[in-house]
Parts: sequence; structure tokens; C-alpha cells
Amino acid sequence: MRRPLLITLALMSLLAATACGDGSSNNNSGSSSAADPAPGAPADEVIGSTYLGESIEVDGAPVAVPGGGTFEITFAGPDGPAAGTVRAHAVCNHFGGHYTLDGDQLAVEGWGTTEMACEPPAEEFDSLVKELLTDARLSLDGDTLTVEADSEGRTLRAVLTDAEVLDPSAPVEGTTWLLEGILDDEMATAVPIDTGPVTMTLEGGFLSVDTGCNGVGGDYVLEDDTLTVTVGPSTEMWCGGAVDELEGRLRELFSQPLEVRTERRRDAGTLLSLLDATGQGALFGAEHTAEG
Repeated sequence: MRRPLLITLALMSLLAATACGDGSSNNNSGSSSAADPAPGAPADEVIGSTYLGESIEVDGAPVAVPGGGTFEITFAGPDGPAAGTVRAHAVCNHFGGHYTLDGDQLAVEGWGTTEMACEPPAEEFDSLVKELLTDARLSLDGDTLTVEADSEGRTLRAVLTDAEVLDPSAPVEGTTWLLEGILDDEMATAVPIDTGPVTMTLEGGFLSVDTGCNGVGGDYVLEDDTLTVTVGPSTEMWCGGAVDELEGRLRELFSQPLEVRTERRRDAGTLLSLLDATGQGALFGAEHTAEG
């Protein structure tokens, strides 16, 4: 089941506010992701990746995620509104901060968090994750990331696995994508509820958007992270104000080259953003491809 998009947006807003309000945190989207790490250092590989773990060792004793399952840590890439941030989630709240990497040393500051009411074990585990990440050492061996920290007179350690190994993201082509939001300056607003489900597929060189009325379609080329669509003709039925407006906006969007971004979303599939040069675009979601 998909988690509300507003959770991600709320956390990103908190992090942005922290960056603006904390004089000690001078990181921005261009400077916070790394501090010129040495070639081959973990910082070269973890940026843009998500890792999953089942427990955190405290002085050698494992503390499992309350209720079982995994916790996740995402090191945002250098682009987009989340650039330079690390985000984490286990059971209840989503939280994150601005990070720097220097060789194998990780430092996180300016923590922000959503504010859902959580059971004490969940709150305690959230605090443990923050303690682990605030001042840590990283070791990367293939798909396995080890995070260690000496904090408050105790030693913390967690072994995590690249999420793409355990729970692969949906591929851009061959997937049915559900429209979840309209992007304005890379921030999403919800699709009007009276439009109904809107889906998109890219397969065999043809893009098709099903709005339940006229739809949008055309031949496409996907090269690296750029999508170019040659929008074709469509029927001209009257669909109602909201649907007509949405179809017009999508037709205009697909008439120009678009940057393609994908992001794994915990327990809820993959996000696909299609953005024009001004940050306008559309946000789609799809289920993960892994079973179980």
C-alpha cells in the first residue's frame, strides 16, 4: 500500500527550513552531498542509494526494528529538492538531515522529522538511528554497507544491504505508472480527485497516457535520463473541466524534452518524476517488482 506523498513532502520542507534557519548548516543542494571524497571511498558509491537493515547493534547486542521488518537509510543524490540530505525511516516517523562525507566519515546535522505519535519502542529506535548516523564511519563492500559510531559511551553498528538488491525499483519502460501529482518547481500537488485514475506506460517506443477520456500518446525516445516524445493526435471528446485541463497540461508537458528521475519509495514502490527545464512536470508511482 502506498504511503501518502505528503509525508515525503513534509520532511523535505522541514529539511529546507532547517537549512535556511540554522547558521551552522551552510549546506545547500550543491555543497552538502560530499566533501571531495577520495577516489574509491564509500562516499563515491553511497550517494543516490538506499540501504535496508534489520537491526542496530549496541555494544554488540542487536536491537531489532520494533515489530520486525527493516529500517532504511537513503543518501540523496546531487540533484533535486532533497539534494545533500540523508533520510531514514523504520516504523513510525520519517526523519532526515543534511550530510557531509569525507572519505569514510559521515556527519549529519540539522535533523528534521515528521511528528506522528509513536509508541515508545518506535521512538527509541528512531533515536538510535539518528545516534548511529550523526557521526559515523562507513565501510562499503559490494552491496553491503556497514555503519559504525562511538556515541554516548557506547558503540553502535549496523549492517545494511542495497535496497535495489533486496527490493528492486520498477523499470521506467514496461511498467504501468499511476499519476500521483503535478510538479511545480519540483514540488508536487495532488491530482484533482474528480479526474479519476490516470495511468502511463512506455513500451516498444510508444508512450500512452490513459485519462479515461481522450488520453495522450506518441512515439518516444528514452536516452540516458532524457525522454523525448513526439505527441500524436487524439480524439477530441469533451471530458469535463478537470480532465480537459489535465490532458492539456500533459500534452504540453510531453511536447518538450523531459528529465527522467526515479526514486525508490519504502514499502510502496517507485516514484517517477518527469520534469521540463523549468521544474514543471508530473509525478508517477508504481509498485515494486520484487515479490513478497
